[in-house]
Amino acid sequence: MKTKRTVLFPFLLTFLPLLAISFSSQAGKPDELERKLSEHVSEVAPQKLFLHTDKSNYQAGEAIWFKAYLVNGITHQPDLSEANIHVEVLDYQGQPVTGLVLMPENGSASGEIALDSDLPDGNYFIRAFTDWMLNAGEDFLFRQDFYLENPEYANRIENSSRRFNQNFNRDLERQQQQFSMGLFPEGGTLVAGVSTRIAVKLTDATGRGIKANGEIKDSQGNPVVTFKTNEAGLGVFDLEPESGMRYIAEALIPGQRPVQADLPRAVTEGFGLRVDILDGETLQLTVHYVSEQSSTGKCALLGHTRGQANFFLTDVGVNGNMTIRLPLSDFPTGITHFTLFSEDARPLAERLVFINHDDQAYFDMRAQALRTGDASALNIDLLASDQMGIPLEGDFSVSVQFGNIAERSYRDNIFSYLFLSSDLKGMVQDPALYFDYTQESVEEAVDLLMLTHGWRRFSWSQVMSGHDPVMAHTPVYGTSLRGQLVVPDEHQGVRNAEVTMRLAEDRSQVYTTRTNERGVFTFENLPFTDSVLVEILPPALSGRVIPKVEVLDSGPGQVQDVVVEYGYNVFSQPQQVTARGRDWSRRRPERRESTGGSQASAYGRPDQTIYVDPNEPYSAMIDVLRDKAVGVTVSSSGSITVRGPSSINYQGPPMFIIDGVESDGAFMSAHPRDIERIEIFRGASTAAFGMRGAQGVFVAYSRRRDFASEVSGQNMFLVAGLHAPREFYTDFEMPFPRIGEHQVKTLLWEPELMTNAEGLANIQFLPVGGVTQYRIVIQGVSRDGKIGFGEFLIGN
Repeated sequence: MKTKRTVLFPFLLTFLPLLAISFSSQAGKPDELERKLSEHVSEVAPQKLFLHTDKSNYQAGEAIWFKAYLVNGITHQPDLSEANIHVEVLDYQGQPVTGLVLMPENGSASGEIALDSDLPDGNYFIRAFTDWMLNAGEDFLFRQDFYLENPEYANRIENSSRRFNQNFNRDLERQQQQFSMGLFPEGGTLVAGVSTRIAVKLTDATGRGIKANGEIKDSQGNPVVTFKTNEAGLGVFDLEPESGMRYIAEALIPGQRPVQADLPRAVTEGFGLRVDILDGETLQLTVHYVSEQSSTGKCALLGHTRGQANFFLTDVGVNGNMTIRLPLSDFPTGITHFTLFSEDARPLAERLVFINHDDQAYFDMRAQALRTGDASALNIDLLASDQMGIPLEGDFSVSVQFGNIAERSYRDNIFSYLFLSSDLKGMVQDPALYFDYTQESVEEAVDLLMLTHGWRRFSWSQVMSGHDPVMAHTPVYGTSLRGQLVVPDEHQGVRNAEVTMRLAEDRSQVYTTRTNERGVFTFENLPFTDSVLVEILPPALSGRVIPKVEVLDSGPGQVQDVVVEYGYNVFSQPQQVTARGRDWSRRRPERRESTGGSQASAYGRPDQTIYVDPNEPYSAMIDVLRDKAVGVTVSSSGSITVRGPSSINYQGPPMFIIDGVESDGAFMSAHPRDIERIEIFRGASTAAFGMRGAQGVFVAYSRRRDFASEVSGQNMFLVAGLHAPREFYTDFEMPFPRIGEHQVKTLLWEPELMTNAEGLANIQFLPVGGVTQYRIVIQGVSRDGKIGFGEFLIGN
């Protein structure tokens, strides 16, 4: 409910610190603010996306198992719109390593990304988004940094990589030794003669907070007040500035030179804004006005939560001080953004406040041993409920981990991300820490965070301009195929012709569309997972002429390539610079080959042979290549590139051969269980294939199918599909090998944990030999939109 009440009473000037802000002038009328805000938010229609991954850091050869939660950016209810989700892994140079595209259902989707065993040791990050989210810019996409370890990397690191890593480490160390201090007066302005609290933020260049002592001195060098910063580098102090006096803040970091910063100059007239939470039930807003020209200042005050206005006062006259008290129950959980406006709708002061009603989903669990045959399993009953203990039905995901799990991670979880860090400017260090109420002074720490970070979702100049934002990216759902019908020998498109497409494996699935004026046809919103072989059936023209079918492109939508800078941050770690590992030798890295029978190749010696085990959990050839092919890149859209030497005269795709027939469609549509082996040729090894094989060649040998007859004389094409998630599996050997000191392993990943009407769900797993302690992490969204996160340690 939007609040209209106002209560005025005398007020003693003692202020909390507030955010220092810079506004551009945008003339308008205050009574238009609410309407224009509503119109802007409606046009932008923000989305938020969070990925729950099975753990935080990985080793080469492992898989990132994840659940994607797509929600409405305003209400945090599951976003049910049709929008593909892109998930990418990028390296420390901002280059894509691998990725995939998923089609969500009811606002969520799950999947896994295989990390090649030959990936270099180093810093990586996950980037996830919908096409629509790209309209808001890179800062609004989901990002999760992680460090990937590759124990074998030191045995084959190249000189060029070692030099790059040395430079990376020097730059990282340099940034960790560069310090800056920000000073944030409440309301954005220091007013002479008015006691104001001022927030401090002290960090290094990566954004890591610095704990230190400091003091404020005037222009004569006289100490005025002292302050301290906490582990996050945040602190606060009170100051009543004198007119015309200059003030300098100085922080003393042990072993470093003092860090100095100038406070903003105090003005002789202006507005200020203070917000207090009283007794956990009342929100108190205080506006003050100081002027030598007039005793009364006119202003407007608006408060919104994630773009929804819930408090608005216009044409307010302030004579000295005005205080407003409002019940906290009028505001939802999350960041409420208060802005004070002038008579012509220019922002004058700003204050962010975090309100937490503890109305998220809560989890409880009970663990007991369960005898299953010759082994004892752990049986875990999970209960989801709201703050009143009422059971919640919901869609959750759960991870069971072991290894280095004793220390709790305060990285973003689904609650801290959606309600806190996704709406603030800049990176928040340890965001989940602000919701751990076992820590001391959590409320004060949250308020300091509000005072030192700005609202990121929009600027008031954007809202008041009245110009609709440019939405260059439209939502894409499913996959598509676009092609053209051409009259043979005339190179002319066939207009307004009906085109039929049917699946090669199931010809009862038929799709139809029509060509445009240029003969171009498009099949959109296709719900295909993995790559699918289809047959295009063109209509017969006069004289029984059959038009030629040309496929222009296919796949789940291509996002324009953008340069994504890695950016040093608090998660960055030094990279591997070992010149030679203890097992180093001057030899080529060992190829990953499955064991099995071998046959002599008719095309010469392949660079790699992959023997396909029919019992492996592969449903598509593209997954086999993504997981097992060395020196091969599989993009999120399904395109395949062979890394290494290639011809500058031929820049086409790789060549695909199956049972002697060149056909990329037949190759990619084959089921892996029907394939005995795959040979990969690159560089000089492709000589037997001529110029056509210059970009690499994949040769598959089937166990029983006759692909030559299947594709002969037919318009068969491969449609790159969306990712089809596999069931989680582990390949732990018994007894389990000793893991590294800092490693974490995933024993169980369940992305579809559904609680029933009683709020109950159950998981079971077999303990690992010698492991006595496990961490269970559960996250997700209840059916009625309550966001939940829980973390438990069980065992000794």
